[in-house]
Amino acid sequence: MTTKLEQNLAHGYEVKIGEYLSKGFDIFKANAGGYIGYTVLYMILSSIINLIPFLNLFASILISPCLVFGFHLVSKSIHVDKVVPPFGEFFRGFDHFSKLILIALLSFLGYFIVALPIIITIGVSAFTLQDANAKEIFDTLIGGPFFVVVLTICGFIYLGVSWFFASLLAVYHNMSAWEALETSRKLITRNWFMMFVFLLLVGIIAVSGVILFIIGLVVTVPIALCYVFAAFEDIVGIPGNDVTDYNIEGIGEGLS
Repeated sequence: MTTKLEQNLAHGYEVKIGEYLSKGFDIFKANAGGYIGYTVLYMILSSIINLIPFLNLFASILISPCLVFGFHLVSKSIHVDKVVPPFGEFFRGFDHFSKLILIALLSFLGYFIVALPIIITIGVSAFTLQDANAKEIFDTLIGGPFFVVVLTICGFIYLGVSWFFASLLAVYHNMSAWEALETSRKLITRNWFMMFVFLLLVGIIAVSGVILFIIGLVVTVPIALCYVFAAFEDIVGIPGNDVTDYNIEGIGEGLS
């Protein structure tokens, strides 16, 4: 038997944006109060942590990945298991602490390596242009660092999209951190542009809550994460529910 993951790695797949938005919203509706309550709690914790000097970077690597993964655990219970779990399920991301943190650390290292050229270029430029006039500085920045900045941003975008399924692969497909990152990259590269479009749309929806004086974020952020899980289940599948040689139509339609 062939799993969705194996098949889609080998042959590619279709990114069904409309379907993911529909199924994702069904997931959210099944436990809207829980999602909103957890998002409020997550934002409060994040705000407190960010008030403590030097702790925000530590938290972004060691705490946030586990808190964010809690959304996916609840979505899996609703979308695949067809049950609304207790509120405590949101905090079970810490059960996968080691994998999620290692993925965060490796991702941070990857982004740092991509940023090295711009760090070096700007450092050298700052040293060599310390006595230059405005025109010389402008000409040098346009001809050198500006080009490097563009390439670095492109590198960040490529990795950010390509690694998006890594944590889900590590937990649900029992992969090591590096294996999950590489599998996610290979899989998403199969249809990278459409995944970029989907994730860009999801990002716009997530931040659209700012329009409602930030209060709307407690609704738009969890909805966006539900969209992501719906996409993951369709493209990758969950072990035990992802075999492609029998009819799986109807799996993951959300709770009515």
